[in-house]
Amino acid sequence: MKAANAARRLASLVRPSLAEVLLIAVGVSLLVSGVRLFSDWSFLTPLVGAILISHLVAGFVRRAGGTVALGAALSLLAVAGEQLWLHYPHTSRSEARDRAAT
Repeated sequence: MKAANAARRLASLVRPSLAEVLLIAVGVSLLVSGVRLFSDWSFLTPLVGAILISHLVAGFVRRAGGTVALGAALSLLAVAGEQLWLHYPHTSRSEARDRAAT
């Protein structure tokens, strides 16, 4: 019985609501409308990733019972980490790792 309740609780933490999905869709549509400001679509990938990560982390924190401030702070850290790791890895190299590679 406890395992079933734990599984149900975990499923409720992970499953997004319709409002969250629609909010993500609004954010992505705003980015797509920004194509008029740029010469190509290359700006879209990092920003869509940031929107997805931010909303997913905030939704998870909200469902886990965290505060809005905690959700915002964790979303900010998650987006910063995602941008640094995926889109700007050359800015996060340490000198020790560079010296070991040479």
